[in-house]
Amino acid sequence: MSPKSDDQETRQRLLQAAIMLFADRGFKNTSVREICELAGANVASVNYHFHDKLRLYREVIGMAADAMDRAKQEAMDAGEGGTPEERLRDYIRHTLRRVLGEEKNWLVDLIGHEMAEPSPAFGLIVDKGIIPAGQRLTRLVSEVSGLPADDPRTQFCAGMVHAQCFFFTGGKPVLKHMDPKLEFTTEYVDEIARQIAEFSLAGIRALARK
Repeated sequence: MSPKSDDQETRQRLLQAAIMLFADRGFKNTSVREICELAGANVASVNYHFHDKLRLYREVIGMAADAMDRAKQEAMDAGEGGTPEERLRDYIRHTLRRVLGEEKNWLVDLIGHEMAEPSPAFGLIVDKGIIPAGQRLTRLVSEVSGLPADDPRTQFCAGMVHAQCFFFTGGKPVLKHMDPKLEFTTEYVDEIARQIAEFSLAGIRALARK
């Protein structure tokens, strides 16, 4: 293996270790030493490849923001070819299946830590992972309501659709505590999605009539 290839391989191991630890503990509670130990790399490797822990974290957050935007684009594409109402239903269902799946989701965990305790990298999440997806959802809600995308009612409705979906990201542990036997099966998640969609569509139509 050439020195250049070896450097790249070490860099990737550091990134993967950082993703795992930052998703599990957040930025403040993760040390460079722990990242290097998990990656099987020298402690000086983080400085060599990323200069410091914050720049490593910013790269991880940038990757998360890109993944977040791709996932939301996939959710938007899930209903391609349907009516605006059908596409909104599909967007909600696809989104909830991703964030409420039983498998541990590094992206959801990492974003959750960053939202709860923002770091200097927080702007990347907003600029790359939230704003573009919010604009797409607003345009879809505009199609459902018949109101302009820049109408405050349209923007409010889009925000409420998003808020209902991600309420369950933080609310899932509470629901599991209240009912330890509760399982977020595909059928249960789809039922949550159906109710959110019904509620959202009724609200959008009501606001559009005002």
